[in-house]
Order: sequence, then structure tokens, then C-alpha cells
Amino acid sequence: MFKAIVLDLFDTLVNWDPDGLPVMHWKGRDLHSTLPWILPKVAEALGKKYDLETFMTTYGAVYDEINEERERDGIEITCLERFVRTLQRLGLKNGDNVEHLAEELTRIHMRGVRSVTSAPAARKEAVRRLAPQAPLPIVASPLRRTRETAVAFEREWGVIARIEPRVAEIPSPISDLARRAAWLKTIMPAQWSTLDDALKVWRASVLTALAELQSDTVVVSHFIAINAAVGHAAADDRLVSFEPDNGSCTVLDISGGRFAVVTLGAQHATGVI
Repeated sequence: MFKAIVLDLFDTLVNWDPDGLPVMHWKGRDLHSTLPWILPKVAEALGKKYDLETFMTTYGAVYDEINEERERDGIEITCLERFVRTLQRLGLKNGDNVEHLAEELTRIHMRGVRSVTSAPAARKEAVRRLAPQAPLPIVASPLRRTRETAVAFEREWGVIARIEPRVAEIPSPISDLARRAAWLKTIMPAQWSTLDDALKVWRASVLTALAELQSDTVVVSHFIAINAAVGHAAADDRLVSFEPDNGSCTVLDISGGRFAVVTLGAQHATGVI
């Protein structure tokens, strides 16, 4: 059995062109959006409760709210969560199959996103490497750049990635991106045993998330998370034991809670962002 962890940052594997989405005319503005594909399903599901203006106003408020959370907390929030919040604000309860409807809307949305997403030939290497095992389940960090990377696999294999917060970036006590980068550089030479308990707990959660996988899986994650897994496999206490490139593929064998490195991803070409 192997688990593949793929490291990538936003726009290094895929390009997407929102101008290729259908145009929706709303309150004097032309918006390129997946909503023209989504709204018929919403109308069908809500029936007499459906009102276009109410839906658009509610959806817009949730969208703005999520963008504020992204900026404030430095996190990504999935489109599934966006649809769940919108449906709940519209008065739907759990008994109304909110999660099921939100999942349907997410599938419609992601199908639209994939239709305007392309992966240049030079960026398909990670997908091609795994082709003999394809299609595989995909697990992705919630951050936008990993979700965008996962689209390359989703489009090629016709599967939808499962979002796993435990393989997200290492948590930082600093929200400002520039200061966060400086903080990260100060801890990268460290050993896990010297770090505070919160970071040790995060590392343990990464390892648990990987150990819980039940089959060969592509995990789209981040530099430090991958190092946490590789270091654990090698009994290496260093925070950074190797420097995987953007888009590189590291293969781990995980069985019975034991981690072993099968192959390390390419290193040193792209640096740490």
C-alpha cells in the first residue's frame, strides 16, 4: 500500500479562466459565475420557497463573510461550506437534507470550475506519474492553492477531492502573511521536540490523518506537513529534513501505523514560498 503526498502552490499545476464561465446579469452587473448552472437546482429543491433575489442576497452575504474569514484567519473555506451556510440562512434545517443538497450544488459548481480549468502539458507530470494506479481517492488541504491543484486530478480522473483540515499548513500565531513567512523561517531549523505543544499536536494530527487512510490516496498538502510525515518515517526530529519542490510527489507506505518512505519528491528547484 502507498499514500502519495503531492506538494503544490497555487497556479503551479493548473490555470483557470473565469471568463469562460457563463455570464449572469445581476443588478446592472455582468458576472462570470457558475450560478447560472446552480440556480435551476436550487429552484427545483426549494420549490415555492425559492426567490431569486433572496437567494442572491443571502449567497452574496455568505460569500463576503467567508472572504473576511479568509483574510482574517489565513484559511480557506470550501465551497461546500459556502452552500451549507447559504441554505441554512435561507431557513433550511438538517431535516431538509441541507448537506445532501449542498453536496449536489458543490458538484455542479466544481464541474463548472473544471470546465474552465486547464493543466499545461508541463504541469501534468504529477498526474501522469500516478496514472498506473488511477483513479485514486483524493484528499486535499482546505487552502485554495491545494484545492486548485486537486482540480488537475479531479478533472483527469472524474473524482471529487475530500477536504481534510488536518493536512493544512502548519498553524501560525501570526495572521499577517509577511510576518508569518518570517516566523516560519525562524522555526524551520528547529527540532519538533523543542517546539511548543500546539505545534506538536498539529504534527500528530497530520500523522493521524494519513494513518487513517484506508487505501492508496493522493494527498494534496504543504511543505511542512509533508516534512512531518517524512521525518516521522525516518525517525528524524528535524522540522525540515528535505525540501520538496512545488508539484513534487512523495510516496509513503503506511501500514499498521508505521510510516516508510518509498520515494522522496524532487527537491531544491523551486524553493520555499
